[in-house]
Amino acid sequence: MKKFLTIAAIAAATLTACSESDSDLIGRNPSLVDTYWEYDAPVCEFEYSADSIVITMGMQGEKMSFAPEDIVALYNSFAGEKMEAYMRYFHFVNNNTMNVGYIKDGEDGQIAIPYSQVDKYLSVDLKVVNPNIPAISANYTIINEGDKRYMEIYFEKIFITMMAQQMLPTMLPSVMPNIIPNYSTLPEIAQQAIIASFTTQINQILTNTETLKVGLRVIESEIK
Repeated sequence: MKKFLTIAAIAAATLTACSESDSDLIGRNPSLVDTYWEYDAPVCEFEYSADSIVITMGMQGEKMSFAPEDIVALYNSFAGEKMEAYMRYFHFVNNNTMNVGYIKDGEDGQIAIPYSQVDKYLSVDLKVVNPNIPAISANYTIINEGDKRYMEIYFEKIFITMMAQQMLPTMLPSVMPNIIPNYSTLPEIAQQAIIASFTTQINQILTNTETLKVGLRVIESEIK
């Protein structure tokens, strides 16, 4: 469990996006107005500069090592399960409003969310969901496979790096008691040292991350 929580904390802070390639540019920018997309699968691709990621735990210098593939497996398992359980569809009604269908407590729901489509980005205003959540911008790519059309919506490194820097000060103190034994009983100066160490290590992981594509894939369907 401790290893799982450690990987989860690191994964949350290192969800950076993929490098550009010619194939990424094909069909990326067509208008999405009057299209309807159903959830298909999570998307996570990760390449790291070393064969393993090593984290030093606590004040005793205990080290924990895991493969980059662990982050991919964790994301696909955890995020995929949550998305499949709650997410139903995206309907781009016009050039500034999208309807998002979801399932909550076994009941179907829908919410209208403002969005804009600029070049390779979808910018979504989530204030209708929570006034404290800022607008987010994600890459999108249209993929044609035979008679099917998919869209991948994912985050880039620069965005997730910025988000990680904003999240770390509040995220790490909340997860440390689940990762470090007796963390809550340590003197405040020791807790601060642990937080500083984890922050430095996560920033180094971000630096060493070469490729990571994180998001979801949807498949185009008839409007329902």
